[in-house]
Amino acid sequence: MYLVLGSILVSCATLKGNKEDVFSSADLVGVWGEISEIEKNGTTHEVYTGMIKVINPNNTFYVILNCKGNPFKDLSGTIQNNPFIGLHGTYELGKKDGDFTSYTEHIVSHSLNPTLNGTDSELKYKMIDKNTLLLMYRIKSTGFVGREVWKRISPVK
Repeated sequence: MYLVLGSILVSCATLKGNKEDVFSSADLVGVWGEISEIEKNGTTHEVYTGMIKVINPNNTFYVILNCKGNPFKDLSGTIQNNPFIGLHGTYELGKKDGDFTSYTEHIVSHSLNPTLNGTDSELKYKMIDKNTLLLMYRIKSTGFVGREVWKRISPVK
């Protein structure tokens, strides 16, 4: 997993030829780990879900699913134990409306839900702070509405 993540970080850093272009961003561009909040013994904890979203400055994105310790069967019935790209595509930024900015993800391939291949997802995002991203979205084809919280993953200094 570390080798995969390391290669992602290097590839993202070289997209513009300057490591700081990707990793010093205070906005949407970056490498993100999805978090979920769980309550244990009356205390709320943030835990990573195993999903990593890479949003590149060249308007492409992809989501990597890390299945280590939590294998599942994919659509073909194959048990997945290793990280894989679950979806990828391009995105376009839209207008700012209050605290949120709209953007559209054009899904090229979604291996977990192929009915979403070639579709668009309308999203809104808000930076809670420099390293925390709140995504709200609606998938046009299904009407599904979602909310996700992502934490920026930074290189070790």
